[in-house]
Amino acid sequence: MITLKVTPIIFALVLVIAPSLAFAQSPQITLLTDKQSYVTGDTISLSGKVSSLGASNSAVLQVFNPFNVLVQIGTINLAPDGTFSKTVKAEGESWSNDGSYQIKVLYVSTPILATAVANVNFKAVQSTSAPAPTTQPSQPSTQSPITSQPTTNPPQVPDDQTSIEDQIKQRIALANKLKQQIEQSATTQIPFWVKDTAQKWMMV
Repeated sequence: MITLKVTPIIFALVLVIAPSLAFAQSPQITLLTDKQSYVTGDTISLSGKVSSLGASNSAVLQVFNPFNVLVQIGTINLAPDGTFSKTVKAEGESWSNDGSYQIKVLYVSTPILATAVANVNFKAVQSTSAPAPTTQPSQPSTQSPITSQPTTNPPQVPDDQTSIEDQIKQRIALANKLKQQIEQSATTQIPFWVKDTAQKWMMV
């Protein structure tokens, strides 16, 4: 009868002690961020350590938005001593809501399972520098047609001038010929009978 009572007691002690032993063996993860608050375009620098590693040398990175929706997932490489570092860019559609974002590191290596969570504040900021350059390209386009127009007219002027000069030269040459003909006709002698006839007409 004594042995029957001792056996259940020993079995109960084993059930109580076993979970505590398993919990003591599970690793712990430390997770730190370089800042507590971020805005659009910031880089979040993560660092930490897994206290003891199993067969796996990588961990899972998860990011949850303020509505507890998973918006980003990736992997983190672990050093042999369990340390790690990772950067996350706070931009894009995943980072479009203001509020508290949850960053979780999950290490799974059967039968080991460990997680760590860090919360950061985020505020979406819209950049206003983009619309400014739109007004600059329109200015040069209005000036370019003005500079190209005067270049088409000057070549026609020399053609007209040369034709006029040719006409003037031709007319001067004709005038010189006529002048020579007139001078030659003036030097010719008048026949004597013309003079006699003229005198008779003068007497009448």
